[in-house]
This record gives sequence, C-alpha cells and structure tokens, in this order.
Amino acid sequence: MRSLKIVLVMVAMSLLAFGCGKQSALEGKVVDGQGQPIGGLKVIAKQVQPMKGYEQFETTTASDGTFRFDKLSRKSEYVLKAWSQAWSTEDNLTVQSGPRGRTKVLVSPMVIRFTVSAEGVIRDSKTGLEWYVGPDTGTNWDQAARWVADLSVSGGGWRLPTIAELGTLHEPRMGGRNLSPIFKTTGSYVWSGEMQGPSSARIYRFGGNPDPPIPYDAKRVFAVRPRKD
Repeated sequence: MRSLKIVLVMVAMSLLAFGCGKQSALEGKVVDGQGQPIGGLKVIAKQVQPMKGYEQFETTTASDGTFRFDKLSRKSEYVLKAWSQAWSTEDNLTVQSGPRGRTKVLVSPMVIRFTVSAEGVIRDSKTGLEWYVGPDTGTNWDQAARWVADLSVSGGGWRLPTIAELGTLHEPRMGGRNLSPIFKTTGSYVWSGEMQGPSSARIYRFGGNPDPPIPYDAKRVFAVRPRKD
C-alpha cells in the first residue's frame, strides 16, 4: 500500500510539473507591410533554449491572419517564423509564453514585410516595389548602370532606384546597416539613378562613416521595379 501511495504521488508530481500535457497557449495575428492579414500561412514557434517535447510547434493562420499555439512550455522564449513554399523571409518575432494554463495574446501583430523568391526577387509588401541585390563587391556607377540594364531576372524591367525609393528600405537599428538582413550585402552605400551634376551620381548611405571620401569597396547596386504579379 505504501509503495502504491509513493507511485501515485510521483505520478501526480509529474503531471503537475508538465501541466497534464497543456502548458501555455499563445494567440496572435500575421499581417503584411500594409497591415493586411495573411491567411493560410504556416507559422513556426521555435524555442530559444530547447526543452525536449517543447522545441518546435507549427500552426496555420486563419483567413483573418490569426493563429494559435497550444502546449507551449510556460514562461519560455520562442521565435515565431513564417514559412511558405513560394518564398522565404527574414522577418520574425521573439515572444515569451505565458504562465501554465493561461493564453497569452500578442499586443501587436507579427509583420511580414519583405519576402524573397527562389530567384532572389525581394518583394516589399509595404511599398509594392520589388528589389534585386547586385554583386556584393565594390562597384562604380557605370558598372552599376550596365548591370541593371542587362538584368533579365524574373522577366526583366529593372532600373536603378531613386534616393526616395532607397530611403523606404532604411530601418533604424536594423542589423548593422539600418537595412533588413534579407538584402544580402556587406556594403553600406548604394547607387541611385539620380545625378547631382553632369558626371556625378547620388549615393544612399545605409550605414558606416558619413564623411567623404566613401570607400570604393562600400558601394553596391540594387535594382528595383514595380511589383509583378
């Protein structure tokens, strides 16, 4: 009888520790750069410090962009990532689950602004523009203009961006260059198609030392076009 009581106590303690299979729930919403809901999207919750049985969970957003996770480890940090067969993204959200048996509702939605296709075309859902990143090497303006003119990726139609268009990509304190990491470049300055004299083109600075002269190997080229559906 005493052995049976010990076993029952141990089982009860185990159930209490693991919340009878239900730890914490999380509810939220996924939207694009204009705040529109994204339905039918897979969302993955990956535990920052993996604990067996709670490392990763998956769910799919409803038509209104909402999602829900059950059985997350209580008071644990998770990174929420979106997954699609058509594109990938660097946009994610780090959250902490609530207490055991409670449902935590995210105050702000998870925003998926930039996505990149298998061809490398980056779509900005906030502005409607598409981008393509040029070679990650020092580039002069003539080389940049020639590269864009010859670019035929995904149907072509590319051009050099304006300063204002490059400015829409500037996100303070994002990465090391105030630029989303989806733009794979190690340069801090990007050529525009605007001239500031008969023989000088304007450059947009995302990061780095603003004092001239600008290092040659810091200049890069991005191509832009209106979104093609």
